Amino acid sequence: MEKNNTKDTGKKKVKIKYTVSIEFEDGRVEEKTVTTDKDVISPSDMDVSSTKENFLRDFDKLEKAGVELRDKAGKALMELYADEIKKKKKPE
Repeated sequence: MEKNNTKDTGKKKVKIKYTVSIEFEDGRVEEKTVTTDKDVISPSDMDVSSTKENFLRDFDKLEKAGVELRDKAGKALMELYADEIKKKKKPE
């Protein structure tokens, strides 16, 4: 298991990963894993005890990472599918 990254704040960062997979009609499975590049604060470091603005700031980082990851996962899925299409022979 990988250790969490830390920055100058000493807060632990969380890595979020999505794995997309396609199971083709022949039973073959192709997979690709994508990871967020955004800092995601660990749940234990999320600021829930002070101001609403601090909580929203931390939650915003989580939400942005989720959106980035969703987009990367969609792109990875399309790349896997496109690679499969390229394998097909073109009719002459």
